[in-house]
Amino acid sequence: MKKILSVLAAAMVLLGVLTGCGKPEEKREEKKSAAVLYLSDEDAMYVIGKEIDIAADNSDIEYKSKLITEKLIEEAANLKTTIPKNTKVLSAKLENNKLTLDMSKEFITEHIGGSTGFTMTFAPIVLSLTELDGIDEVWFTIEGKNVEDFKGTDTLNRAFTREEFLGYIK
Repeated sequence: MKKILSVLAAAMVLLGVLTGCGKPEEKREEKKSAAVLYLSDEDAMYVIGKEIDIAADNSDIEYKSKLITEKLIEEAANLKTTIPKNTKVLSAKLENNKLTLDMSKEFITEHIGGSTGFTMTFAPIVLSLTELDGIDEVWFTIEGKNVEDFKGTDTLNRAFTREEFLGYIK
């Protein structure tokens, strides 16, 4: 019995050594691509385009859209957007040149409100995302649901286009 256990133990050690030996895994090179973020000016009246690198290639537009929106949310800490900083991008789905961004409830519940706040939230997102090939309009949902009223300012139950916000580019 001891001999059998010894042979089994030796076989397990040998198996572990053999499977652990080999070429070390090569790190995948992270692909980057350029994107334009539209951020608020100092007076929160206009937006200014800023080119950045995003850790995503151009082949996955949904993933790249999600990263761009998350970067815009990060910029809220620097007062460059009025997107509530606790907002999460739950998903980004592209179909027929319409990107649907599903946002967490904080997108509305923590928003400052008002027409300028609305514009300085939506202009950066819509302008930044419609810079990408294949996105002509952006539709927003909140936790998977269409929302009629955004803080008494506008409805989210529609697609937003780049043309609506072109007058806010400085």
